[in-house]
Amino acid sequence: MGLVKLLIRVFALVGKEITEVFRRPGAVLSLVLGPFLILAVFGLGYQGFKKDLVAIIVVDPSSELPQEAEAYRNLATALQTKGDINGAVAALEKYTKLRPRSIEGQTTLAGLYSSLAAKVQPQLQAIQTGDSALLPAFNSGVQVGNHTIVEPNRVFEAVANVQNNRLTELLARQQKNYSAAEKAYQRVARLQPRDAPTQLGLAQAAQQAGDTTTAIAAYRRFIDLAPDDPTSAIVRQQIKALRQASTPGVSAG
Repeated sequence: MGLVKLLIRVFALVGKEITEVFRRPGAVLSLVLGPFLILAVFGLGYQGFKKDLVAIIVVDPSSELPQEAEAYRNLATALQTKGDINGAVAALEKYTKLRPRSIEGQTTLAGLYSSLAAKVQPQLQAIQTGDSALLPAFNSGVQVGNHTIVEPNRVFEAVANVQNNRLTELLARQQKNYSAAEKAYQRVARLQPRDAPTQLGLAQAAQQAGDTTTAIAAYRRFIDLAPDDPTSAIVRQQIKALRQASTPGVSAG
């Protein structure tokens, strides 16, 4: 009896579902034709070839993988506009390594290095001319002959040492940036050796870096390329002053 009851329930349920299907013929049609309709819709968009994937790859700066040069150029511009000169220099260094023949990139890089060097100057002047510069003179103790009458003030000595270390650090940083600017201008000069403004920029950067030989040579090339330039007279004076400064026993008078 239990089996008969189960079969009756199954047939009743199936009969009910069949009755519902016949009451809604659209459901039967969608059930049969639906998958074909979906395939047809996807088939309309098929173009017969595999489309290349578009991907953005973030590469670690220390990686050896190829990187997009223009991305670094745009980043340098954005950072420079923001006032982050150090960040702009780092981005431009990457850009110029990927585009070593970019005159615009090398010239901009040289200018940014010069800006970094000039930015240090007010700090140097503050240390060299401020009150702290007088500490060694007033706090080094008092001696009469070989006898120390007043011992040096150790606190002021410590302060003076800190200032001297800071001065040395700033001078080294400034020299490093001026030298980097000179190297960037040298790369530009190799790319366009007969461009007068480039020779002038190289001469000025070399002079600031303390490279007198390169500065004089670049100033002379500038005069050769642009003898009628309004600044030629000033450049000749610079050449004369550099020669006198680099020759022992010769005064500027």
